[in-house]
Amino acid sequence: MSRNIGSLQLVELPIKTRRTLIALFFFGLVLIFSASMVNPEVDYFSKDKLIHLTAYTFLATILTLSFSIRNTLIGLVFLVCTSYLIEYIQPWNDRTSDVFDALSNTAGVCIGSGVGFGLRLAAHYFLSDWQEMRMKRYLKIYRAGDIILRSGQQTSHFYIVKRGMVEMFRNEKGFLVPMGKLGKGGVFGLVSDALGTRQDMTIIAKLDCLVYKMDYESLIIESGGKNQPVAVLLKKLIKQYDSHVDYLVDELMEYRIPVSSNTDRS
Repeated sequence: MSRNIGSLQLVELPIKTRRTLIALFFFGLVLIFSASMVNPEVDYFSKDKLIHLTAYTFLATILTLSFSIRNTLIGLVFLVCTSYLIEYIQPWNDRTSDVFDALSNTAGVCIGSGVGFGLRLAAHYFLSDWQEMRMKRYLKIYRAGDIILRSGQQTSHFYIVKRGMVEMFRNEKGFLVPMGKLGKGGVFGLVSDALGTRQDMTIIAKLDCLVYKMDYESLIIESGGKNQPVAVLLKKLIKQYDSHVDYLVDELMEYRIPVSSNTDRS
């Protein structure tokens, strides 16, 4: 899943991964707070500041990867305020307050947020390219006049038009009656594939076509399985759609009115 920021798109991690990172963030925050309340073993200025910088960079990176954009911004402000609060209360525990520690913490938050957003942005573009390459294996080319599906055929695939145009025909007493056209984004064969019924229409490429030939069962498995809410809802909608379109096609056929190009009864 991706989330938009203006023209940018950032990937959103799965919920279980985010919960793990959130738990890790709060564990790290508690660890840093506890370490800040004891006497340091590192007395060298450069090493001390490097530890502060690294710790808050790590926390900010996790924070940016875990939360939504709005909550991330709130969390970053909280993290910066927490770092200054820790420096403020350190003298109460026989430690000296150091403004440079707080500045190192702030620099770490800035660096970590940049790293986190950068990783999410890069992941989005990487996953988009990977998904596009993965979808290419489903592409099929049909020339004008090619019969893609025949009326009465048992099919185990459905089709999505990427480019070109197909025409739908209904078999009436041995004659093919034009019922409409489907262009880019048009879907056909889904009802037959999902419900295991035979094709009601013959689909012929009107122009040279580039289409996705996909499998409904594989699509459901990738969405989490047939018992998941998305799969159950989709199956129910397809059945309702099938019954409504059945009625619509019969009515239109009575008056010999071509079916709209947006109506898929294939």
